[in-house]
Amino acid sequence: MAKKKRLPKQSGNVNASKKAEIKAHAANVGRRGKHVSADARKPVSSLEDTFKWSAKMLDHAHDGSWNWKLAPTELRELFCFIEEMSCLAWKDILQQTSGGHNKHHTQKTDSLEKEAQDRLYEVMSKENEDFPEEVFRFRLNAKTRLWGIRTGSIFRILWYDRDHAVYRVKKRHT
Repeated sequence: MAKKKRLPKQSGNVNASKKAEIKAHAANVGRRGKHVSADARKPVSSLEDTFKWSAKMLDHAHDGSWNWKLAPTELRELFCFIEEMSCLAWKDILQQTSGGHNKHHTQKTDSLEKEAQDRLYEVMSKENEDFPEEVFRFRLNAKTRLWGIRTGSIFRILWYDRDHAVYRVKKRHT
């Protein structure tokens, strides 16, 4: 094992602000002396991370086919579902199936109903965020979906869709 080279002590005191400046610079520089952005230094979310959620982006202003006027039974079902997901890692959530299909998955935004795409654009503009290529949807039951945007381990809730109005599917075997 090679010995580490020790640097000679500098004469004189380096003031606290200079030390802080040097530390900050060192934190932003990679191994080869290149600047590393703050985003690149953030840890990448793993599928091992536990599900977390946020209601900051909740689209409560929409009063169309999907809205947040939940009946007490819907509210209870939603909270029970979120509580259940909060105990799981994302890898476990993504492995859940129903009828041979993934219960919870991403959906390309260009495949959503036009009304949903327009609402998503409005919400993202209001939040000063870029329009996402895909959104994430949870299957609560046969008809009900919970839509949002997954950012790392955080699911940012957008819509409660009680009747497949955000993404219409053709009925099978009819």
